[in-house]
Amino acid sequence: SGNQLGILPQLNKHIIGIKYQYSHFSSLPHSISEGNHITNEQFHSQQIWARFVAHKRWHFFAFLPYKLNIRSTESSTTKVSGIGDAMLLSNLVVFNTAQYSGKPLNHALQFSMGIKMPTGKSDAVRNGLMLHSNIQVGTGSVDLPVNMVYTLRYRSYGTNIELNFVKNGANKQQFRFGNRAIASLKAFAWKEVKNISILPHTGLSYEYAAPDYQAETAQEYTGGKNILGNAGLDIYFKK
Repeated sequence: SGNQLGILPQLNKHIIGIKYQYSHFSSLPHSISEGNHITNEQFHSQQIWARFVAHKRWHFFAFLPYKLNIRSTESSTTKVSGIGDAMLLSNLVVFNTAQYSGKPLNHALQFSMGIKMPTGKSDAVRNGLMLHSNIQVGTGSVDLPVNMVYTLRYRSYGTNIELNFVKNGANKQQFRFGNRAIASLKAFAWKEVKNISILPHTGLSYEYAAPDYQAETAQEYTGGKNILGNAGLDIYFKK
């Protein structure tokens, strides 16, 4: 859903940054009668995001993506690009013991909820036909995301648990993506080398998506669930 916060140190600091995400899928038709031509889809998302600390316990997040989506077959290639859907989150830091404890064992709990607005175009047309919602840069709907992030750290090691849920609305074409839920668990280590801090992490995530709907009709071959392994490396320079 693009709104996972991940491991965020320095909860008392403003942040402005850039995220980039790339996904690639190859698929075959559902039936033999449609042929055996492979469809390739590429999704690029460059996202400006920021955190404003209004109070040590009250933060605000803003996300604005720019998207490039490409779908290609043996006979044609379709490209759609533009500003995606903007999102605003209000974030409550329930507690953060690292701010005042001075002890080796610390933890922090955050809750956030907000709104995703239909700022991205959702009715792009090619060759006189409207493209499928899956390849549009926006969903055309107002959606409601809810997040929870819990971080437990002992000295230089820790775990991060994140829960995300998105209640999706319908757009003006009466299409509605199914609600999404993600639960992720990461283990991380913190290593400082001169002016650089290195934070490698690895973990698992479980994703669930309800079926998509066109008006009152559930769409075939939509929705599902999966379990993913993931690994990453965060690098921080000075402050």
